[in-house]
Amino acid sequence: MVKNKKLLAGLIALAVLFMLLFSVFFVTAEARHHCIGENCPICLEVQACVQALSTLLTGLSSAVAVFAAAHFFVICVIPVFRRNPSHTLVSLKVKLTN
Repeated sequence: MVKNKKLLAGLIALAVLFMLLFSVFFVTAEARHHCIGENCPICLEVQACVQALSTLLTGLSSAVAVFAAAHFFVICVIPVFRRNPSHTLVSLKVKLTN
């Protein structure tokens, strides 16, 4: 069951990457096409690709913000609470005798 979930997650990630790369390639390739005017199919497809890229980048920026907050919490906040108290001779109950 776990392998199926990992495989499905990998396939979805590849599909998103495929969509991202080919959307960028299509927009750059068709940037200077000969437009036929209103309801040009190439212009509509370029607009759809730009919309998909902007939606993906919005989600990506949100994910980066969450990752940065989690990274800050793990690196900066948790070590403060896990700090070992300073060990002194008194706290270790060491008896100093000569």
